[in-house]
Amino acid sequence: MPRIALLAATCLVAASPAAIAQELSPALDPVQVGQGLVLKHMVESHGRAAAAARTGKRQPTAQQVAACGQRKRFIAEHGADDPRIRKLQQLCRGVGL
Repeated sequence: MPRIALLAATCLVAASPAAIAQELSPALDPVQVGQGLVLKHMVESHGRAAAAARTGKRQPTAQQVAACGQRKRFIAEHGADDPRIRKLQQLCRGVGL
């Protein structure tokens, strides 16, 4: 009988650290870890796109080049104080023309 009691006590002591460790540090869920990585990537990529938009690294389209190339004619026709001309000047500066 003492051998059985000793064996039972040994098994109980040996099993308890594993049970305690499982309660103290929860298992990582791969789905939650993956979601965090996806969200982090999305935030970083949106930040890079916004920074590129602020610095004006976009290439002007053919229509923008054509319209900005005719600014002098538009100014002669409508006058420099026309709100449409001011808007055109602003847009041309925004694309680097």
